[in-house]
Amino acid sequence: MLASINVVDNIDRAAFVTLAPDIRRSFGLSQAAMTGIAGISSILVVLAALPIAVLADRGSRLRIAGLAAAFWSVLTLLTGLAATAVQLTAARIVSGLGQAAIEPVHGSLLTDYYAPEQRGRAFSLHQFGLPLAGILGPAVAGAIGAVAGWRWAFLAVAPVGLVFALMVRGLREPARGSAGAAVTTAQVPAVRVPWREGMRTLLAIPSLRNIYLAIGMLGFGLVGAPVIISDHLQSALGLDSLARGAVLAFGGLGMLVGLVLGGTAADRLYRRDPSLSLYVAGAGLAAFTVLGAVALHVPWTWLVLVLLTASQLGSGLVVAPIRQVVAGVSPAHLSALAFAMLGIFILLFGGFLGGVLLGALADAYGAPLALTALTLPGTAAALLVARAAHHTTQDLTPNPPRPQPPTPPTPHAPNPPRP
Repeated sequence: MLASINVVDNIDRAAFVTLAPDIRRSFGLSQAAMTGIAGISSILVVLAALPIAVLADRGSRLRIAGLAAAFWSVLTLLTGLAATAVQLTAARIVSGLGQAAIEPVHGSLLTDYYAPEQRGRAFSLHQFGLPLAGILGPAVAGAIGAVAGWRWAFLAVAPVGLVFALMVRGLREPARGSAGAAVTTAQVPAVRVPWREGMRTLLAIPSLRNIYLAIGMLGFGLVGAPVIISDHLQSALGLDSLARGAVLAFGGLGMLVGLVLGGTAADRLYRRDPSLSLYVAGAGLAAFTVLGAVALHVPWTWLVLVLLTASQLGSGLVVAPIRQVVAGVSPAHLSALAFAMLGIFILLFGGFLGGVLLGALADAYGAPLALTALTLPGTAAALLVARAAHHTTQDLTPNPPRPQPPTPPTPHAPNPPRP
């Protein structure tokens, strides 16, 4: 069910990326404005993620998940009904209130539903929402856009999200820190930790600190790049909305394969040495940035298709190992906050700033150079993941007792004199 909600949310985003040229023409916007709109919703996502995570660490996570899904479904409907650029921007920004709950709330729930050595596949299955949306979203949105116009793509997605929001009520809340043990909401302990203290606790964990920085670097290519790639497919290769949707859908297939491989490898390596799975994530980061940049320098559509698909396969390798380690090293009472900080670093440092900078680079120097610039933060992210792997095993170990100085032997009392 959580995976289904994630699929619908990502279909909304994929539709916006696929139909970006049509939306841009409809409102007379520049590339920088479109990438800014794609990334600016991250502002509210960042602002909402912290209070949502705090609430989720104290109360019913399932209730929050259902309400959030209903909220962004309504905003998806308003996206399709927007009459001006201001209304469009407002709808995309405010939808971040609902989307902000997915990373912290769903991540915390999955951590407690599954044992540590099963979380890799669980997280990869949940993140199927992104590649499935990458397949279904561009294909469906492209087809609807070609036949009925871009607005109807959003009007068709909104009711599906509302249905899944209602179905969440049938799930049961898992016990915190006890994977797979279902209890009623009243039995879930409420641990009230101030959010600043919680963030300090999480950032004091070396592996988490390096993962957050790496994810921030990765975020530069997660929001702005798809919009630039979609526009490049039209301007440089002359692809219409249906053809662009097909190319991006193949990229979704690549990420789907990467998720399956990454989740399976993460669980197997985690049993041997949890740090090994992060090296898979580092290799995926390198492939994602380098192959994505090369794809925009070749003139043949078929080769662009192959390179973009391979690039997305690399991004799929990153997902499960990262979340598996975050789930393992985070304290149970700060689980939602730990996942919220993943989203914060992706969207604030990468999504918003990266979207604006990439859009400006694309307007000034062209899409190929803008994507080539992404190899710098991609390389830095891979190195940071390697540093996180160095600390993972130690961070996963429960706090050991401090060694105590040897206790001096107790002197024997003299034998009492015999009467």
